[in-house]
Amino acid sequence: KVSNGNQNWQSWPENIQKKQPVALAKCRKEMYNNIMFWVFCQYKFFQQWGKLREYANSKGIQLIGDVPFYVGKDSVDTWMHPEQFLLDENGEAAYVAAAIPDKFSETGQVWGNPLYNWPLMQEDGFSWWKRRMQISTKLFDVIRMDHFIGFVKNYMVPKDATDASGGRWMKGPGRKLTDALNSVLNGTTVIADDYGGKALIPGVKKLLAKTGWLDTKVLMFAFDGDPSNEHLPHNYPGSHTVVYAGTHDNDTIVGYFRDKTEYELAYLYEYLNISSQEEIPDALIRCAYASIADIAINTTTRILMYNTCFFSLMFLIKLSFKKSIVSVELEAITSDESVDIEADNTRITTNAISAGLKLESIVGIIESKPLALTSIWSENNLPKPPRK
Repeated sequence: KVSNGNQNWQSWPENIQKKQPVALAKCRKEMYNNIMFWVFCQYKFFQQWGKLREYANSKGIQLIGDVPFYVGKDSVDTWMHPEQFLLDENGEAAYVAAAIPDKFSETGQVWGNPLYNWPLMQEDGFSWWKRRMQISTKLFDVIRMDHFIGFVKNYMVPKDATDASGGRWMKGPGRKLTDALNSVLNGTTVIADDYGGKALIPGVKKLLAKTGWLDTKVLMFAFDGDPSNEHLPHNYPGSHTVVYAGTHDNDTIVGYFRDKTEYELAYLYEYLNISSQEEIPDALIRCAYASIADIAINTTTRILMYNTCFFSLMFLIKLSFKKSIVSVELEAITSDESVDIEADNTRITTNAISAGLKLESIVGIIESKPLALTSIWSENNLPKPPRK
């Protein structure tokens, strides 16, 4: 990719695009040192990740990893296995993945990911998907399967569409794929991202019940005034559920409810037994933990009650240890405490948001506490943001 000016693989010379053996052999010879450098980097990553996971598990902490439903057009998957996707001979797609219009976006979202060639995948027993899930079980203790709706139906739009209002549906593989994935999970717990509002596609809940995977509830979606809303705790069908105050797609609790009128908030106040907006963050988090759901997840921004202006603010926080450094890029936090923790002689640098690793999980792994918000702000001369 670097040797081709970082262009998409669809723009590479044809002999490399088509993975012609002679051309690939020449590339391997000419780029040997660069290839081996990245092989070494990957080796070190998996070695360090294995140590991190082992240490976390020794403290009774499990790591959750996110498996996106789609892959990127310019990905190693589409280059190596173009037949698994709805692509033409040049690697281009006539239709791409999208999200239907809803109350959050009147025109929907054009994601642009290539769609799967479901008939071919089914013919080979979903081997690509099974390998993908097998690798995830080696990296994580719990897997969050993104966009579970895609197992039932895929929403798509023409590749040049500017919005998703004129899209159409394509049938998904359903239980044939989930059964194939369950055959290689080896008991790994799976959380299904199955929420879809009132426009939830028929068959999603039915399929989920047959998989044995946990469903997802989001409290921010619960208070629309409808007592039958599936996200309200009293409507949970059972404890085989994961409840979030809000997800990565949402604003902070403060920001989400800030512009609501007192009339719109009346049902929420009554349900949570509160009387003001200032009480909402604590009450919503308490509601999640008090529900019958087996797992409750809350992000740092919500626990610290940040407003929208700090939602996307990122700082590089350096946690210094006696024997190691863990450098994590994450949403702004605040603490006056310093850290002096003994850990393995390892350096890990990652983006906590894109990797799906929450601050409380990372620091909890090291401190062996449910939520230890400790960092060295004074060393970095970072301002202390307001709590609201």
